[in-house]
Amino acid sequence: MIEHKKKEYGYTTMDVVMIAVIGVVFAILFWAYNQMFAFIFPFISASPITIQAFVGFWFIAGIVSGCIVQKPGAAFLGEFIAAVISMLLGSIWGVWVIVSGIMQGLGVEAVFAAYRYKKFTYFTVALAGIFTAVISFFFPEAVTEGFLAYRLPIIVGMLVVRMASGALLGGALGKFITDSVAKTGILRNFKVGKAR
Repeated sequence: MIEHKKKEYGYTTMDVVMIAVIGVVFAILFWAYNQMFAFIFPFISASPITIQAFVGFWFIAGIVSGCIVQKPGAAFLGEFIAAVISMLLGSIWGVWVIVSGIMQGLGVEAVFAAYRYKKFTYFTVALAGIFTAVISFFFPEAVTEGFLAYRLPIIVGMLVVRMASGALLGGALGKFITDSVAKTGILRNFKVGKAR
């Protein structure tokens, strides 16, 4: 039984390389997304609720890593690597991006772990995006952005929009990207490719 688990969940060199590649690719995309966000921020900053619609994309590295590798720690590592490299590239949030990456990676990881790394449907990834949206709302962003200073109806509105963003821009988009790449055949050595 233990040997079976080791074989099923043990990392290969390909797993490590894939997670690293995903981390780098999404770090670059995060950097570009940050520039776009900084540009549009003045147009959307009148409402703290509107801003939350853009948050889900920052969860996507963990979701894609988890969906492809399907092993414990993959989602966390993908998100963490992307966060570290994003900071090194010049994230507008500085070192706090690493704290966010840790919390986001843990959020996605927790949902995949709850399903024992066996279920990667649109429902599961949307749930991962929603859960990550909630926990990262309260830490670190409630601390760094002062979210809890708003009135309760605004906080609820922020959370609802943020959860929708996590489900769509993080979960559904991450699953769509994974499935699209799997169709090319380049993921045939991973569980997601073999399942096709």
